[in-house]
Amino acid sequence: RFRILKIILKILLLFAIIIGILLFLFISPVFNIKNINVQGNSKINTEEIESLSKINMNENIFRFSSRQIEENVKENAYIDTVEVKRKIPDTVEIIVTEREAKYQLEYGNAFVYIDGNGNILETSNENANLPIIRGYSTAQESIQVGNKLVDEDCNKLLTVEKFLRSAKSNDIITYIDISNDSDYKFELPSKGKVAYLGDDTNINDKIVTLKEILTREEGKSGQIFINDSNKMPYFRENV
Repeated sequence: RFRILKIILKILLLFAIIIGILLFLFISPVFNIKNINVQGNSKINTEEIESLSKINMNENIFRFSSRQIEENVKENAYIDTVEVKRKIPDTVEIIVTEREAKYQLEYGNAFVYIDGNGNILETSNENANLPIIRGYSTAQESIQVGNKLVDEDCNKLLTVEKFLRSAKSNDIITYIDISNDSDYKFELPSKGKVAYLGDDTNINDKIVTLKEILTREEGKSGQIFINDSNKMPYFRENV
C-alpha cells in the first residue's frame, strides 16, 4: 500500500508540475508578443501583412491559431503560401511567398492581373504591359479578385507558359488568344505580325521557326502560320 501511495503521489506531483508550467507559459507576461517579423514579401508591404494577420501585440504567444493567421494573410490574392512560427519568448515570424502577375485580361476600361496559374490578383486602371489574354472561357461575373479562372483556361495558360519559356521573352507579345487550344494565336504589333502556332506539340521547334521568320520578314506586316503539321511554315504579307 505504501508503495502504491508513493507512486500516486509522484504522479500527482508530476501533474502539478505540468500544470504549473502550462500556467506559467499561458499567463506569464514574458511570453507576450512584442515583435512580428515578416519575411518573403516584396509586392505586399509588411504593415499590410501584419494587419491581415490580426495578431494582437501583447497577446500570449501560445494562444493564437497559426492556421487562422495563415487564412487571414491569404485574404490578399497576391499571397500564395504562409508559414507562421513562434520564436520564444516574444516574437512571431510570418514567412510568405507571393504570386506574380504574368498576364492581364481586359475588363471594360480596366485590366485584371492574373498569375501563370490563373489566379486573379488585382483589378487596375493601369496597363501593366503584360501580355493580354483573349478568348478565355471564364464567365465575366467570375472575374473577381481572389477567384481563379476555370480549369480549361488554367490548362491553356500552362501551354502559353511553355511557348513563352521557349521564346525566353514576351516583350514583343501584346495579345495571346487561347480560344482554340489547337491553334494558339500570338499578336506582335511591334513587329506588325500575328503568329498562329498550332497546339502544344513541338513547341521549341515552332519558336525557332518563328524567330527565323521574324528575322527574315523584318519590316513587313502580315501573318505567320506554323500551325499545320502537313504544311511548311510560311509568312503571308498584308496587302
